[in-house]
Amino acid sequence: MNGGYVYRWVGGRDVSEHRLVVERVLGRTLPTKVHIHHVDENRKNNSNRNLVVCEDIAYHKLLHFRASLIKAGANPNTERVCKACGAIKPLDQFTIDRRHLAS
Repeated sequence: MNGGYVYRWVGGRDVSEHRLVVERVLGRTLPTKVHIHHVDENRKNNSNRNLVVCEDIAYHKLLHFRASLIKAGANPNTERVCKACGAIKPLDQFTIDRRHLAS
């Protein structure tokens, strides 16, 4: 195991078991940029029902962000947790810092 993940020796290299499970179910090799999300956040639970294929790391991070909101008791579609006070507030009470969005 590495980082809590289970690995298998396949074709002369270590491959994460969760990736092997998804590839077996889909019947094809996944592109390297694809990430696999563990729904229950247990990196050892590689049941295909516990795995979600994410097109990239950004989508994978989004799933974790939304899960953290749900755990805090917020609705990820309409609410956020205030970093300053920790309270759950409606989205319209937050401002967006657009400086980092400039192209």
